[in-house]
Amino acid sequence: MLEQVGDDVDRWCALLDLWANFEPQWRAAAVKQLEAFAQTLTEPAEIESMRDKLRKLLQHHRGFKDARWAMAEVDLVPLDAVFEILQPVGVEDRVRWLFRSGAAALRPGMRRDSNPRSHDYVAGDMQSDNANSGPKPHRPGDCLF
Repeated sequence: MLEQVGDDVDRWCALLDLWANFEPQWRAAAVKQLEAFAQTLTEPAEIESMRDKLRKLLQHHRGFKDARWAMAEVDLVPLDAVFEILQPVGVEDRVRWLFRSGAAALRPGMRRDSNPRSHDYVAGDMQSDNANSGPKPHRPGDCLF
């Protein structure tokens, strides 16, 4: 199958849709070929198409990492390297994806709990507030007014 995908962006995108269905050994070999292919891309529309497909795949599996169908982080990390190869140089091109539908999901590689204002952090504060009614210490960034 990897021989037939060649240098066809549409075929690579179709494979990325099915990526999680393949065995880890196949994915390890395929990601090397994908990385080599990504380095040859010069057409902006093709680069953007591949980058968007990878972003969607990475977000989907990291967003549901506890699900049985989700790929393990160790299987996603090699795709991060390909994703980085496809990053645009220009600021406009780099942020264009933020204005598309579905952009509310986090960027691949960013952990939800790494943001101190994330839902998990706020929910944890509410639970601890209910557990003890005493004053809580202020953290950097807390609103004091």
